[in-house]
Order: sequence, then structure tokens, then C-alpha cells
Amino acid sequence: MENIYKAPEAMGAPIEIKDELMEIIRFWERKRMLYNTLLGLVGGGFFLYLVLSSAPFLPLFIACIIYGLGANMMYTLGAYLNVYSVVMFQTQAKAWKALLYSGLSLSLILTLTLGWAICSAPL
Repeated sequence: MENIYKAPEAMGAPIEIKDELMEIIRFWERKRMLYNTLLGLVGGGFFLYLVLSSAPFLPLFIACIIYGLGANMMYTLGAYLNVYSVVMFQTQAKAWKALLYSGLSLSLILTLTLGWAICSAPL
């Protein structure tokens, strides 16, 4: 049985495909700063509010770091899904802007919801 899980170069993919896959990854990495900035502004606003409301700083800071790392892991899955579909399902090799912006929107909604819920709870 043929191994379908080979890297593009192992399957004899033309150089153009490799370049297109790298361009997809570059697209996602260029947008990572926008993603982190927007989530940081929203989450940072709630963080500042809580710290000024005399919430304990260290546990809150650690929770923010963990949330940020988790958000970035999910962001990386978007790029992986984009490249995976090109390689495995021979979809058109282009960056999926709709996936990026829908994921960004959902991340912002989740951050707003969590921030609102935490700020609404009694300290």
C-alpha cells in the first residue's frame, strides 16, 4: 500500500508547489502579529481592569500567558490546515483568508466573552 503521508518533495512535487506552500506559511506568519496585537489589546484591557480592581497579579498574569500560548497554537493549526488541504486534497494553493479572519473573529469573541465573565464575577 502506498504511503499517502509523504512530504511534497518525497512525492515528486514540482518546485512551484513547494514555493506556493511556503508562501501560504509566510502569509500566516505575517498575519500572526495582527492576531496577537488584537487579542492582546482585548485581553490586556480586561487584565488591566482586573489588576486595578485588586485582583491577584501573579495568577492572572500566568493565566494570560497560558491563554496566549494556547491561542497561538490554535492559530498555527489554521496554517497547518491550509497547507494540509493543498497537499492531501489537491486544493488550490493559496492562503485561506476566510479561515484566518473567521478564526480571528472567533478568538476575539472568545476573549471578550471570557474577559466579560471574569470581570463580572465577584472578586
